Amino acid sequence: MANLKFKNYFIDTFSFRENTDFDIESKSMDVDFEPKAEVNIVEDASMALVTLSCNLGNVKKIDCPFTGDVTITGIFEVEFDKNDGDDTKLANDFLSQNTITMLFPYLRSFIADMTLRTNKFPTFILPPINVVDMIKDKDKVTVRNIKKGL
Repeated sequence: MANLKFKNYFIDTFSFRENTDFDIESKSMDVDFEPKAEVNIVEDASMALVTLSCNLGNVKKIDCPFTGDVTITGIFEVEFDKNDGDDTKLANDFLSQNTITMLFPYLRSFIADMTLRTNKFPTFILPPINVVDMIKDKDKVTVRNIKKGL
């Protein structure tokens, strides 16, 4: 059985660009959200590095005030029996779902904070969603086992 412990996270990259075609009179904000995730299980290190990223907005929409990109990486300790094929598969499934679920609130909070600080538009808050299902539906999750020295 796999065990998982969240150690820390950090923001890798972020960008924010105002949409100059935004209709300032608009009563709504139509901001697209395209997430993807990469789960890297470091062999022989009992560690996983999980990167969750998203693209925000679409400049072609006049109800979209901005576009942006955010990438966040989480560090997790993971324990599972590497010699047991079933346990390894279970750990991969377990990691891809639970680590993304654990990181998403940090991404969501950062996006809200980033848009709040523009002081130009209402704060954009991503609605509560099942981000794991959303990412899997679009085949945007990559799980890799990598060697410790790479």
